[in-house]
Amino acid sequence: MDELMTYLQEIDGGLAFAGTNEFDPNIHFVLAGQYYGFYTPRGNRRLNRRQQAIKAKLVDAGGIVATVRCTGDLDRILARDERRYRLHQAMPAREMRRMLDEWGKGSYRLNWLDALIKRLPSDARRVIMARYMDNVPCDEIAREMYYCERQVYRFLTTGVDQLIEWAVDGTPEPHYVEPGWVD
Repeated sequence: MDELMTYLQEIDGGLAFAGTNEFDPNIHFVLAGQYYGFYTPRGNRRLNRRQQAIKAKLVDAGGIVATVRCTGDLDRILARDERRYRLHQAMPAREMRRMLDEWGKGSYRLNWLDALIKRLPSDARRVIMARYMDNVPCDEIAREMYYCERQVYRFLTTGVDQLIEWAVDGTPEPHYVEPGWVD
C-alpha cells in the first residue's frame, strides 16, 4: 500500500490520503474534482458486505471505486480520465459552473455559452438550463423529467464536462457521451 500511496502522491494536482478504518477504501484520491477510492486487499481476499455497501454509496455519489494491487492497476484506472484531467487544468469545473451561474442570471458577457448549450443532447440541455437558469433543485428536476436524482447529477457532470471541452478546444463537433456505468 505504501508504494501505491507514494505513486499517487507524486501525481501533479492530485490529493491522496489513507483510509481511516477497515471498511473505507484504503486509499482516497482526488484528481480534477473526481473522487477515487482504492481498496488494496491482501492476497485473494474479497470485499466484505460492509465494504461493498460503502463502495456502492461512493459510486452512487459519482465516485470511482476499484480494487488495486499494483501501480499498473492505478495507471489503467486513471488513464480513463487523462483527457478530462487536462481539460480541467485548462478550465476547472468550478469556473465553468460559475460562468453558468452568471449566464443563468442573464449576463450578456456570456452569450457564447448559449451556442454551446444548444449543442448538448436534449436531456442534458434541459437539466443544465433548469439548474442554472431557473435555479431548480436536482431532486425537483428528477421528478419533472422522470429520472432518478443520480441520473440528473450525471447529466450535469457530463454536460459541464462537454461544455468545458468545447470551450477549451473550440471543437466544432460534439463528443458527448451519455452518462452511465464505466467498466
